[in-house]
Amino acid sequence: MTAKKKPGPEPFAFDADGGTWTLTPPNAGVMRKARKLIDNPMDLMFTMFEQVADEATLDALDTLTVAEVSEVFGDWMGSMGGLGKSSGSSE
Repeated sequence: MTAKKKPGPEPFAFDADGGTWTLTPPNAGVMRKARKLIDNPMDLMFTMFEQVADEATLDALDTLTVAEVSEVFGDWMGSMGGLGKSSGSSE
C-alpha cells in the first residue's frame, strides 16, 4: 500500500521593491533551526527568511521597514496556519 502525499502549502507572495516575491513554506528543518529563537523575534524572522529565500528575495526584504518585514513574516506564517498573527495570544 502506498500512502498518498497531501499537497503542501503554496509559496507565499509579497510585494516589495517594485516586484512580487515569493517565500517557500518552511520545512521541519527550518523550524528546527529557528525554534530556540522564539524569544528574539528579529533573529527568528531573519533566520527563517535566510533559510528559504534566494538572494534577490532577501534584497527585496531589505528595502522594507521593520514594521513591513514583521507584517510579511506574520502573513507568511499565517498563510500556513503557523505562528502568524496569533502569536501574541496566550493560548
